[in-house]
Amino acid sequence: MKKTWLDETEAQQLIDALLNKQAGGTGASSSGWVESGAKGQAGELKALQKRLDERSSALEEEVARNKSITNKMHDLRQELNQAKSQVGTRSKSHSTENIFIFNFNWK
Repeated sequence: MKKTWLDETEAQQLIDALLNKQAGGTGASSSGWVESGAKGQAGELKALQKRLDERSSALEEEVARNKSITNKMHDLRQELNQAKSQVGTRSKSHSTENIFIFNFNWK
């Protein structure tokens, strides 16, 4: 703040904001005030660590859902392929029977 150049309006707005904060609370412990130094950095670090943990657990949940859906799709594909195979086998069998009956009737 010592080397920051502010025009009169900006300086007045800053002073007003600081006075409003001071008048509205009990000093540095009121909400909205930011701790300086090591305590502020430690609090910020804890907040960032909490966000990281939340996002990590959300990512793990998403990966688990993705794996579950992938496994389900794999099972459904296998089931579909088995059904297609059975239909194909029955269709071939039916065609062979028709040819046999046709040949038998033709003689």
